[in-house]
Amino acid sequence: MYIVEIKDISETKTDHTQFEILLQYVDKNESHYIFKFRKEKILLNGESPELKVYNLASKCTSLFFDVEVGIDKNGLLSHIHNYREIYSKWKTLKQNLCKLYEDALSQQYIDEINTVIENRDILVFYMRKEIFLQFYFSVYFKRYSKGKSENISNFFFDEIQYENSYEIGINDELIMIKQESKSVDKRGLHESFGNIKSTQQEHDEGEVPESAITAKYLLDKNKKILQTAEIKVESSGNDTKEIHIHLK
Repeated sequence: MYIVEIKDISETKTDHTQFEILLQYVDKNESHYIFKFRKEKILLNGESPELKVYNLASKCTSLFFDVEVGIDKNGLLSHIHNYREIYSKWKTLKQNLCKLYEDALSQQYIDEINTVIENRDILVFYMRKEIFLQFYFSVYFKRYSKGKSENISNFFFDEIQYENSYEIGINDELIMIKQESKSVDKRGLHESFGNIKSTQQEHDEGEVPESAITAKYLLDKNKKILQTAEIKVESSGNDTKEIHIHLK
């Protein structure tokens, strides 16, 4: 079980999100490592969200308790192994939610979730947005030469591509990995974190802030399990995201 803390820092305010993650290895096949994944106990600025929209979202996402995700050999979530089970549960849950939440805004939200769940590929893309999974597996499945590894990959909703450099060090107990990444495309944090796609016209009108990632990971040397991760994402537009992951 992991505790994940995320701070969103801007010039005007700081928001703090915390949640717990269960990640349990299940099995592997020719193309995937299979993990059971569950996200729960979400806190916003130290409190359980009580707004109607959060309550509805919580009921919808409860469907993903113990979802089985397939991680490919590049560390990317690329399959949902218990999709049929999730889809079957959703059909029943959707009927109950439509009776409980009859206002137009809630119905629209339910329809949007339905669009995601009805298509396995869209659901996979949706699950890739999970920040924990992106960074947790980013340090695995890498080949190091003289203690370094470089690649290009996407972070944050699969919308921003980064050039990544990883440096590894090992002592008697721990594996230590440092990450330094710079964005390749021009989208900044305010777009990626808000899941907003810029039009070509917006890009032409002005340069969007670039972003950079610095991170430190500590893994148990014998078990190869992540112990802690400290991740900082900075934008030249003065948006910062600090992510702390540690074993509970």
